Amino acid sequence: MAYAWASESPNYPDFTSWVASMMGVPADDMPGSDTLAMAYDTSLNIALPDLGSIPYQAGTPSLYALAVYNLGGAILVDIAQDDPDSTYWQNLRSKFNTSSYAWGVTSSASDQGTSTSMMMPGFINNMMPLDLWLMATPWGRTYMQIAGGWGAVWGLS
Repeated sequence: MAYAWASESPNYPDFTSWVASMMGVPADDMPGSDTLAMAYDTSLNIALPDLGSIPYQAGTPSLYALAVYNLGGAILVDIAQDDPDSTYWQNLRSKFNTSSYAWGVTSSASDQGTSTSMMMPGFINNMMPLDLWLMATPWGRTYMQIAGGWGAVWGLS
């Protein structure tokens, strides 16, 4: 399968194509070029440059490009603003509950008075605030999976 955004290195035009095709953002809800550029530039600066050295097959996206684009997608969910007649980005933020976090695995629950107890997995203790924020969206988690799969060059090894 050929991807319109499958260049060897991440680039801004391919990022905008990726946002439309892989994130599924409708044309009417695409952020302005300033917002897209901010998300792309920020992701390019945060993504691990070491991922660029991972071999890839010609005609398919490199893991580095996928990492940058997924990180940019997570950033877009956080910063993109809706037009006055749309709530697309607001709905995504609500869907993924990006403004609050409840980390842990339910270890017990009860009924009379409804209580819940959370157990914190050990790996969360080593996470930085950016890592925790990235866990909120599927694009942030995909970035973390790509980056985390390549060794101890970041917090979740």
